[in-house]
Amino acid sequence: MMLVWFEVNGYTVLLDSDVAPGKVKSERSSYGEVILRDRLFQALRRINPNVPSMAIKEAIKILNSIPGDTPQAKNYNFRNFLLNGMNVSYQLGKYKLCNELKLVDYSHIQKNDWLVIQNFKVFQEKVCYSPEMVIFINGLPLGIIDLIRTNSQAFKLKESCGKIKFCSYKLPNIFSYSQILVISNGNQARVGNPYLNCEQFIPWHSICREENLINGVTELEILIQDFFDKRSFFKLMKDFIEFTEIDLDSIPKECKCRHKGD
Repeated sequence: MMLVWFEVNGYTVLLDSDVAPGKVKSERSSYGEVILRDRLFQALRRINPNVPSMAIKEAIKILNSIPGDTPQAKNYNFRNFLLNGMNVSYQLGKYKLCNELKLVDYSHIQKNDWLVIQNFKVFQEKVCYSPEMVIFINGLPLGIIDLIRTNSQAFKLKESCGKIKFCSYKLPNIFSYSQILVISNGNQARVGNPYLNCEQFIPWHSICREENLINGVTELEILIQDFFDKRSFFKLMKDFIEFTEIDLDSIPKECKCRHKGD
């Protein structure tokens, strides 16, 4: 059902099994890759028509190795690129040239590539992570929706959030990029960033359209309809996030991600 909600919002929707490594229409060469390079290259060419391909390729190389000693530092540095653009230097013969380019077009939303992949699998070392949805803008994994399956009716936000935060330190190759993290039990939904404290995750309906929580409409549906609407997503992404240092000792040692073979 979530794919339908995104499709209504104008996103391309795919299953990981359709585009996984080894498939005819594969979008990446391995499960360790989290940037969809071809999609990113085409989007950057479209958004930056006066920037040469050599500069765009250099930008993609930098994006695949974001500077930073920790996943949180990498995420912060990537966010700076995302909001302010990149200055890219490259060699052309004996000349060193520099170009400025944008990763997204905030003024013309339709120039961007909007994609959602369900059950997008990520392997890093021996750890596997497969959230319900990954939201890609121009081939960059900017959003994650993690569906917490539980037999309890209670939404244990702190426990769920803590496990995913632990995953963020085990899987920096996707959490270095993600700006928005949604945690849901399929009905209730909380939205934040992988590097916010758990208590800073908020129920979207509380500041949005609470009157719509009738006739079976869920918090998750409202959040997807509103937060991931193309017209509002960039503004919300820019205004919504505040980085907070995380005390690693406070994060549960259990991890929602699993080792291969478990």
